[in-house]
Amino acid sequence: MRGSFFRAFLVGLSLTALMICGLGIGAAWLLVPTPAVRFATAAFSFEMPAGWSCTREVTEYVCRLSEPSDAIVIMTMKYRSADDTLVKYEEHLRTPMPAVGRDGHAELVSVGRRTIAGSEWVEGILRDSEAHNYDTTYLTGITAEVAILFTLSVHAKYREARAKDLRKMIESLVVYQRPH
Repeated sequence: MRGSFFRAFLVGLSLTALMICGLGIGAAWLLVPTPAVRFATAAFSFEMPAGWSCTREVTEYVCRLSEPSDAIVIMTMKYRSADDTLVKYEEHLRTPMPAVGRDGHAELVSVGRRTIAGSEWVEGILRDSEAHNYDTTYLTGITAEVAILFTLSVHAKYREARAKDLRKMIESLVVYQRPH
C-alpha cells in the first residue's frame, strides 16, 4: 500500500507540475511580445518596424515599406575626414538648395541637434529637397571612425502615418563605435 500511495503521489505531483508549466508557457506566449527584428550594419543597428525591409545597394542601405513606397530610408556611412563635423553638416542643411518638382528652394522646416544612442547628431527637416511633396529628415552622426547619414523621406500625405515607424527606427538606434 505504501508503494502505490507513493507512486500515485509522484504521478499527481508530476501532472500538477506539467500543468503549471503548460499554463506558464501559454501565458508567456499570449503576454510576451515577439522581439523586434533589428537591422544591423558594422557601425549601427535599429529596430525594423513591421512591414519594412532593408537591402544593400552598392554603398548605401535602402529601407522601404512597400513598392511604390510612400516612405524610404537611405543610410550611408563613410570614413571620417576633416570636413566631417557636426558644424559643417548643420551649415550645409541651412544652405538653400533647389526644390524638386517646383520653382524656388526646398523649405527648411527645422534644423538642430539631438542626442541619439549617447551621441550628438544633427537633424534637419526639409520639404521638397529630395522629391516633390516629400518631407525629408536628414540625420547625421559622427563616430571616432565614420560619419553616418540617414535620409528619411516620407510623402506629405503619409507623414502622420509613417512618423511612428521613422521615430521607432531613430529612437532604437545603437551605434557600435565610440563617439567622436
